[in-house]
Amino acid sequence: MRDIGNYLKVIYSFSATIDKLRKTDITLDCGVTINTAAMSMMNVIDMNSEMTVTDLGQKMHLTKGAVSQMLTKLCKMGLTAKEQYDGNEKKVYPVLTERGKTVVDEYREKHQVFYTGVAELLDGYTEEDCNVIYQFLKGFDDFASEYADSIYDKKA
Repeated sequence: MRDIGNYLKVIYSFSATIDKLRKTDITLDCGVTINTAAMSMMNVIDMNSEMTVTDLGQKMHLTKGAVSQMLTKLCKMGLTAKEQYDGNEKKVYPVLTERGKTVVDEYREKHQVFYTGVAELLDGYTEEDCNVIYQFLKGFDDFASEYADSIYDKKA
């Protein structure tokens, strides 16, 4: 099967589905409604103690302003708080509240269902098949990134 159109249809559908998963707010059983971007930030905070806002931005490839905005939202939701870094009033780091830890734990459980489903899907293929699938996806991503860079004005 070498019909490029069929490959692109599946890739576009796949991309739209992943985009929907990333952008759609979900309501967890604990009553919190949150998006994947906020959950990703909370996950990074949980796994990296005493990380400053600047460090968090670098790790997540976000500006300090974007991190600050998200942290303000999470703080208002009662999911994060700020703690001083070694008594230095200017240097603070975000931490999860108990409610935030509950949210992260529940989200990880839901996310595990996705991971398990992907693992089960791959179990239907040989190791060699999986390597080919990976190489194709990686190659397509590299090609698409280079193509996007070549057609979009980076100054905009």
